Amino acid sequence: MTLKTMNLHHNSNYTTGEQIKKTGFLSSFTQTILNWQDRAAMRYRLAELSEENLSDMGLTQNDAMTEANKHFWQN
Repeated sequence: MTLKTMNLHHNSNYTTGEQIKKTGFLSSFTQTILNWQDRAAMRYRLAELSEENLSDMGLTQNDAMTEANKHFWQN
C-alpha cells in the first residue's frame, strides 16, 4: 500500500479553527483544545501505520513510536 492509496485526509467532525470567530480567550481556548484533539488523533493513526507506509513517508518504526508516545500537548 502506498500513500497514494491511503486515505490520509483529515476528516474531523469538530469545528475547525477557521470556523471559530477569533475573539478573546474563549476562542483561543477552543482552538487550543481542537489542536490537541487533532494532534492526538494524528499520533494515534501514525502508530497504526505499517512499516511499509512509514517507509514511504521516510520514517522508521522508532520515529513513529517516538512521535506517537508524546502527550497531546507536546509539540
